[in-house]
Amino acid sequence: ITQGARTSRAAGTRGATATGNSSAGTHSPGPSTTGWRDTRTLCRKTRDDFNCLMWQTSNCLNREERDRDNDIFRRARDFISRNCDTYGRWTENNCYKTTEMQRCEALVSNTRGGANYESCRGFLSFRDCMSDELMRRCTREDDLYQGAYLVDKAQEMSWQCGTTDQYNGRNQYSTFDRKYDQYDRPQDNYDNNNSPLHLEDEGEVTTNGYLNVGQLKDFVLW
Repeated sequence: ITQGARTSRAAGTRGATATGNSSAGTHSPGPSTTGWRDTRTLCRKTRDDFNCLMWQTSNCLNREERDRDNDIFRRARDFISRNCDTYGRWTENNCYKTTEMQRCEALVSNTRGGANYESCRGFLSFRDCMSDELMRRCTREDDLYQGAYLVDKAQEMSWQCGTTDQYNGRNQYSTFDRKYDQYDRPQDNYDNNNSPLHLEDEGEVTTNGYLNVGQLKDFVLW
């Protein structure tokens, strides 16, 4: 998003707010509408943090540390299901229902055996394929559902299959090195100016009361 686009969008938002305030409250949302908007914004932020936590876990932690996070990810996914799926879920999103995405899913082996060498090779191929499809065909809004999608399709492999070896920085399960951005998308021949942005970078509200990645674990365990 360019600075000009941000400025234009901010100006439009301010203009709409000013117009609404000058209408003697005629178009002011009621308490239920305001609450719906606040909850929806919180859910978007929670999904974004969930995606980021998954990326950090698989890229920055060793296997023992990832194993200790099993309960956190399951409870976080359950929290999103109970509180946020009302505002949209990947199963209702056309981006995740394409023929190409189904081909990506075919790369995932049986998940019952857990995160072993072979299953993680298949999972990482699936995740690379998914990331390419999201980048090629989908919007930033669609991207928010990727964490829940990965967990539903691959269970614990989505956070247990680490991408980097702590000793030499090479991919543990793939035969080649590849650089990834913060959303785990390959950066080969990729223009960083068009890279996905965190909601904070898009101008979303991040005042007290909204989660950050560091708070997500405590929040779902509360």
